[in-house]
Amino acid sequence: MQRKDMTEKILYGSLWKSILFVALPLMLNNLIQTLYNLADALWVGRLGPEEFAATSFVWPVLFLFISVGIGVSMAGTSILSQLIGASKYKDASEFASLIYRLALGFALLIAALGYFVTPSLIHWMGARGHFARLSADYLQILFLGMPFQFLAFATNAVFQAQGITMLTTTLSAVSAGLNMVLNPFFIFSRIPGTQIAGLGWGVAGAAWATVLAQGVLVVIGFLFVRYKSVHITVQWRRVPWNKERIFLIGRIGIPSAIGQSGAAFGFIILNGIIAAFGTDTLAAFGLVNRVSGIGMLPAMGIGAALTTVVGQNIGRGQIPRAKDSLRWGFLMTLAVTVTLTIPLYLFDYPILNFFMPAERTSPVMVLALHFLLYAVFLNPLMGFFSVLQGFFQGTGHTRYSMMMEVIRLWGIRLPMIWILQALHAWTRDGIWYAMIVSNLLVVVLGLWFYRNGKWKTRVMKEELSDNPVLLEIGKEVE
Repeated sequence: MQRKDMTEKILYGSLWKSILFVALPLMLNNLIQTLYNLADALWVGRLGPEEFAATSFVWPVLFLFISVGIGVSMAGTSILSQLIGASKYKDASEFASLIYRLALGFALLIAALGYFVTPSLIHWMGARGHFARLSADYLQILFLGMPFQFLAFATNAVFQAQGITMLTTTLSAVSAGLNMVLNPFFIFSRIPGTQIAGLGWGVAGAAWATVLAQGVLVVIGFLFVRYKSVHITVQWRRVPWNKERIFLIGRIGIPSAIGQSGAAFGFIILNGIIAAFGTDTLAAFGLVNRVSGIGMLPAMGIGAALTTVVGQNIGRGQIPRAKDSLRWGFLMTLAVTVTLTIPLYLFDYPILNFFMPAERTSPVMVLALHFLLYAVFLNPLMGFFSVLQGFFQGTGHTRYSMMMEVIRLWGIRLPMIWILQALHAWTRDGIWYAMIVSNLLVVVLGLWFYRNGKWKTRVMKEELSDNPVLLEIGKEVE
């Protein structure tokens, strides 16, 4: 399938094949991104449980700030895919240019803010002493790489909206490969298993390796946008600031950012609760989340593919085809999550031991093996959640995905935990009970949002383009 045919395939070809073609590179991309993060964990885990726990501990904080960039990127994918579906390539190019500018501007502000508030935030989360210093060092360095992260999000939006997902996967592969090579050199004074001297920067070295790899990704990404993009051409100087277009990006992107940041803040609270059980529990929880997350990668890829497929079909005014996309998304996700979750159950210790070498009887490993049983039941529900998120983002009605994100943590999971604590019935296992129940209920909520049909309301104004766009606020496509 040629890249130039991708939009035609999405609009008129076999739906399951189109979803699969867009999703497969995204699945691989998600795997690469996971390896990108695990590259830190694999090497940092050799420094000790405290260093390993520090990298897991700060992730929700980082994600809280990254959520702004994700919001801009999600708005970009939704808007650009709908404009491409409507054959409005000039407007799509102008929107893409604005998205890059907004991403860079927000990134610079967030990098400065995050760097300076990190020590206070780490202390507020309950970290103390050496563990707090490790966490703060790691997080502050990652904040310095925030502009690279946000610009990479914008590049992903440009290619994902066009269905050209293999290019973003190629970018991730190059960046992840570089990160894996740099990690041992930056972390250790002598690279394990060799006589090669390293910098010996410890946890901070893992963060610097990540930032450098992100910078390389951005440079190559700009070259890809210039020479490999089919429908979109990014111009930095010639596109004027358009208030209506910025408003539209905000109207679609802000709910996404609120949903992502609300979830991230909820996970900060959750990490603080888990930390009360001790470093071993926190390390085991982080290890299981990382490992079970690998089984979630295909579902996340399918959900992201739905954003493109649904967006382009809504841009063309093909609501029935958008509905069919969701049905295929559910079927494909169910099949793949069940298939990939089985090995986690059958080969639990070898898999966990690969990512954090430890004796089977060690406190961290005993807890991790126990926690992994819950993850086996959790993954299919998480898959359905990802599919619904991708669908609503493709429609441009990101308020639904926002509500699902926020209600899942703040309306169900955290209140359930607080009630259990008040009843003196709170245990380590309660974390997983709350996660399973909250995901089940929020999937039911998402299906109700779908059934009420309000997502069919068009989200774009025709005044945003010199030529009438197929979409207009307040009217349905059917």
